[in-house]
Amino acid sequence: MDEPDSSDIAATRAGNAAAYKRLIRRHEPSVARQLWRFTRNRQEHEELILDVFVLAYYSLGGFAGKRPFARWLSSLH
Repeated sequence: MDEPDSSDIAATRAGNAAAYKRLIRRHEPSVARQLWRFTRNRQEHEELILDVFVLAYYSLGGFAGKRPFARWLSSLH
């Protein structure tokens, strides 16, 4: 797993909100590109992106690190 992701995941699990914000900034462009195919409505698109990152936050305890975070994240949507 990518070192910045690994560090930020560990920090997020420990309650560091800034670390989760870094994960979002790092992965949001990719998630946004993938989700654009589901809707061309900007407001719905933004809501889908938000939903993915909320789900990821609550599911982070189940992330085992056996595959890259970006790949795991893409499996959530």
